[in-house]
Formats: sequence, structure tokens, C-alpha cells
Amino acid sequence: AELRELFDSQWGGFGFAPKFPAVPRLLFLLDQARSPANPKAECEELFAMADLTLRRMWRGGIHDHLGGGFARYATDEQWIVPHFEKMLVDQALLLLAAALAHEIRPDPFYRTMAEDIVGCVRRDFTAPESCFWTSLDADSEEGEGRYYLWTEEEVRRLLPEGDFGLFCAAYAILPGGNFGHELTRMQTGQNILYEASTVAELSRRCGLRSPEVEKRLARDRAVLLEARSQRRPPNRDDKVLMDWNGLMIGALARASTVFEQPDWRLLAERAALFLQKALPDPKGSWRRRYCSGAAGIPALPGDYAALLWGVMELHRAAAAAGARKKQLRDWLRCAETLAGKLKE
Repeated sequence: AELRELFDSQWGGFGFAPKFPAVPRLLFLLDQARSPANPKAECEELFAMADLTLRRMWRGGIHDHLGGGFARYATDEQWIVPHFEKMLVDQALLLLAAALAHEIRPDPFYRTMAEDIVGCVRRDFTAPESCFWTSLDADSEEGEGRYYLWTEEEVRRLLPEGDFGLFCAAYAILPGGNFGHELTRMQTGQNILYEASTVAELSRRCGLRSPEVEKRLARDRAVLLEARSQRRPPNRDDKVLMDWNGLMIGALARASTVFEQPDWRLLAERAALFLQKALPDPKGSWRRRYCSGAAGIPALPGDYAALLWGVMELHRAAAAAGARKKQLRDWLRCAETLAGKLKE
């Protein structure tokens, strides 16, 4: 009842600006939407609240339309203007939300969203040790968010002449910019990419078939992503946190089964195996942080709980994939160890 009252039925999400993804609320709604204890009409309503939020976020500037993944929050109600920091925990929980929504009502949108997030995590958050870094800063060398922003002239210079108008219509690229200064709201000449028109709308407007529109926009996004990769990227917080890694491990494992992506499970397994080696101390307790080759800070109950859940999702995914009994026993032993430490 509280979430119904807070829900924004036009733009999704809860409350007013600034808007955070608030994914635990979405997970709660999805859990209730699949509960046989709730009337069917109520399940439909609860699912629709989560679904609208995910789709509106996907279209907004809070979603990185070139490199994948989501920023920490939006400064406006429509999800257009992000605070540009990207955090591992948000990617993990949104990946899980996409997987659980797809379990309830399969839809190509959720698969696309999951692939988008995993692509971002692989490229921007995966350490050489196969575990996961914490976050990417909002600030760039030339100012907050500049790494993600574009002038109309930059876009014109990079794209084929025939694609320029289509791309600008799709992603709201304006000559004077669509991105205002956070305090003064004056236009900066820069543009944040957000989905201003759907493929179907562009298809009708331009007289093109939808597959052709999708193909051209995908090609254009790849061109801009390659150009963006030449910029100096935001700084990375390269700590490895036990709890956030646990959430990403669990989300990858669950999504690997839901979307039939076995390599996602392997990505999760490699991270879990590394943490098993790196985080326990000589006395058998675990440390919650790994950085620059050293682990430190005693793990908290939330650390044990998150990794315990992640390992159990790995066990579930491995069993669904027909893994050998020894591997299943190993994940259960790891879970038992973590559960014992959590109880302590």
C-alpha cells in the first residue's frame, strides 16, 4: 500500500526527484507478483509497477545507451539527467530484477536489458582476478559526466550523413544541447543520450522498416562507443567488496539459467572461487575488502549473507546445468562455511 502511494504511474519509480532505482522495492513487487497468495488482479498491478519502472529507466539518460549499465540515480523525475557514477551494486540488483521479471513474464526486453548490464560489468567492472570492482566515478577529466556527453557537431562528424538525423531524433541530440548545468540549468551545448523516440515511432516517421532502423542505430551506437573509448575514462574505485560481489555472483548465476547464458555462470564461478582464496584470514574468518593484492577489514553479517546467497544461486544454476556432483558439493560446503560465520 505504501509503494502504491509513492509510485509514479507516468514515469515509474517512487516519489519525486532525485529518483533512485530503488531496486529492492522492485524485487519486493516482483516477489509479490508471483505469489499465489495474492489475487490475480493484484499480481498484475504489482508486476506492472516494476515493469514500467524498468522500461522508463531503460529509455532515460540514467541508462548508458552506448556502454550499457545504469548510473546511480537521476536528478529528475523522468530518469533523463543522471548522476553519472556507476555502482556495482546497482548493476547486480537490476540484472536480478530483469531475470526475475523474465521468469514471471518472458519478454525480449528483459533479455536485452540483462545482456546490456552484463556487457557493462564485463568491460568496466571485472578485475584481472575475475572479481568485481566497486564503482566508476561521476567526474571525468573535463568535468562531471563529460565522458558521457556529446555535442551535435561531434555526433555529426562521426556518423554517416544518412544516419545523423535518425540518430539525433532517436536520442534527443539538439544543436544547443539538451543537458543543463546542475545549478543554473543553463544549456551547456552538451547532450546526454536518452531514448526520445522508439524504433516503431522512428520507423513510421522516416518510412523505414523497424529492422532497418534497429540495425542503423546499433551501428551508430557502436561508432560512438568506439570514439568514447578514446576519451580518458572516469576514475575507478578498484576495491573489491565481499557483499557487492556476492550480489553480482548471485545475479549472474540466476540470469545465466533464466536467459540460457552458461558463460555468465562461469563469470560468477570465477569470482566466487577467487573470493574463497583471497578473503578468509588464517583463523577462518573472512575480510570484507580486497584491494591492491591485500584483504582487510573483518566481514560484517551483510557480507556473509550476500555471498551466501550468491553461492546458493551458483549451486542452483550449476544443478540446472547438470554440473558434476563434486562441484555441487563444493558450493554447498562453501555455503555452510559462510552460514556458520554468519551465525557466529
